[in-house]
Amino acid sequence: ALNLQTNTGSGNFSDVARGTYYYDAIATAKALGIALGSDNNKFNPNSSITRQETFVLAFRAMNKSGAGVGAADTGTLTSYGDYYLIDDYAKESIAALIRAGIVTGSDDNKLHPMESITRAEASAIIYRIKY
Repeated sequence: ALNLQTNTGSGNFSDVARGTYYYDAIATAKALGIALGSDNNKFNPNSSITRQETFVLAFRAMNKSGAGVGAADTGTLTSYGDYYLIDDYAKESIAALIRAGIVTGSDDNKLHPMESITRAEASAIIYRIKY
C-alpha cells in the first residue's frame, strides 16, 4: 500500500525462507527497521500477530514512507476501556494511529491490543492508510 522498497541484499530473518511469497516484503520491512524481529533474528512468519503489533508495524511503515502521522498524546488512550493492556512500546504508535483515524477501536470502546488481528481488520487498516 505504501510502495516501500529498498535494497534487501543485507538478508532477512533466519526463519523466512527464500522463495516464499512474502520473502521480499519481510526483507524490506527488516531493512527499513519496520520489523525488528526477535532477539534471535526470527520473524515467526507462521505465528498470529496481535493488534498492537500490527499497529506498531503500520506506524513505522507510514513514517518510513513519508506518510507519517506524527506523535500523539498517549494520555488519550485512557479513554479506551482496555488501555492498561497496551504494552509501553506500542502506546505512541497506537495513539498516533487513533488520532489519524486509522485505528478506531471497537463498538465496546476497547482496542483489544493483545488479541490476534483478523484479515478483515488488517485490510481496513491498510485501506485507511492508503486512502
